[in-house]
Amino acid sequence: MTERAEVDRPKRDWRVDMLVQDRSDEVTSTKPPAEDSKSAPQSGAVSGLLGFLSASPVDAGPTSALQPDFRSSAFEEAASRWLQQTFIDERTHKKGDHPRPPCFLAEGLTVDVHGTVLGVSQAMDVFRGMLVVLYTSAQVIHTASEHRFGASLVLCNAAFQCYPGIMLACGYSSYEKFLREWPDPGTYSAWDLSSTILLPLVSAWICSFAFCFLKPGANIEDPGEALKQVLLFGGSRAEGTEILLACSINFSIVFIAWRPVSRVLQSVKVRVWHDCLALALALSPLALMLCMKTLLFSEEEGAGMVVTFLPYLLFFHAGILLAACWDRFLSQLQPVGFQTVTDSIHLLPWDVFKSWLLCTSIAWWTSFVFFMPLGQVALVHDLAALRRPGVQGFLSPLWVMALLWPLAVSLVMCGLMVTAKKFNTVLRLLQLELWHVGKNMMYYMVVVNIFLASQQRSDGHRNASLGKCLLGATSILAASRFIHFMAGLSRQAVQI
Repeated sequence: MTERAEVDRPKRDWRVDMLVQDRSDEVTSTKPPAEDSKSAPQSGAVSGLLGFLSASPVDAGPTSALQPDFRSSAFEEAASRWLQQTFIDERTHKKGDHPRPPCFLAEGLTVDVHGTVLGVSQAMDVFRGMLVVLYTSAQVIHTASEHRFGASLVLCNAAFQCYPGIMLACGYSSYEKFLREWPDPGTYSAWDLSSTILLPLVSAWICSFAFCFLKPGANIEDPGEALKQVLLFGGSRAEGTEILLACSINFSIVFIAWRPVSRVLQSVKVRVWHDCLALALALSPLALMLCMKTLLFSEEEGAGMVVTFLPYLLFFHAGILLAACWDRFLSQLQPVGFQTVTDSIHLLPWDVFKSWLLCTSIAWWTSFVFFMPLGQVALVHDLAALRRPGVQGFLSPLWVMALLWPLAVSLVMCGLMVTAKKFNTVLRLLQLELWHVGKNMMYYMVVVNIFLASQQRSDGHRNASLGKCLLGATSILAASRFIHFMAGLSRQAVQI
């Protein structure tokens, strides 16, 4: 056992030994003056950067042999971080060494930044996965059953948030990767940008191909005409194809207009007017919808397929606005201390908390007021008959605003699921599966739509019960999960 421990112990460098000896001499020789300890930076970000970890708050004084000197060289700081991570006794890593302060303090609320950021990221992935599952279930019900009432009616009406919800999630993720300028600007490559634009477009073509050639009565006698329908999305009006195409088109529009819009926002120095202008730009698709309904087409001619994507640009903007608000919230947190608690514990002052609570309440109840007219009929009427409300396929502004509150409720539910997963094993497994589906949303959208296209070829499937429809949706998702698993095994075999 001793020999194995000696083998597993990492080898020490003689330069590190000399550094440790020099630091021990500095600590044991004289005690540093009080003003030096006070002048040390009190920022959690600085302590995280210099690798401050482990000296027990009970044993550590104003300085510690493992705490790097802020005036030391880069090599000394790197060596000190390596020592802290490698040769510290295990007792210093126990959970009780850095006790968490109370949640409510006189100055404000304490927030675990690391856990909160990780939880929000997981909640957004769970939100995507939930939308994919809801979309699959609703599409199977629409295909397999003509009569929808009760639970099936509620499920199909709830699926109306899938299209705008996926746009919101795409806007949130695109801000983090391509549009953010603070605190860590995106360092994307040309390949990342091109893949973000082209992959949804290619996926939409695959779905269009499946619906064009697998639908009942498909005429493929003229290959050229069939190929034209596939490339121009003429043979498919499936919602999955539109969602994938909208991801590419809306991201391209936002990315092209982002730099000029950012310069306009940066020119406004007053915070209140800056926020009002940002909100007005986020709601600008509403004015665009009114103008296009009035000027571009009349009652007799319908809107083209690309034009119908523009109303969902509002939800893409909402995702960007949500990500920007989250960054501002994190920037307003303050570090609690330097050596008393872990660096991830920060303080949310009470005045900042009250301002965020006020803004969130106003947004919540405003969106709820817009949702009330739609909510009164969502439980008793089939909204599939009004799938394209408005003027010949163009969504009305009130319909778009009414969908914001259900999306907010779904996001809150996903956040609660991520928070409560440690209390229940079944909930944790469900969260892991939804997280996996959300992480691979584009793959599942393509595979699910291919299954749905093949399902349309059957003629005697229009009277299925809700249980059979849910079983069919579960089978499609399980088959997609198995294909993804086999693809992962093949990729591992190639790497070996």
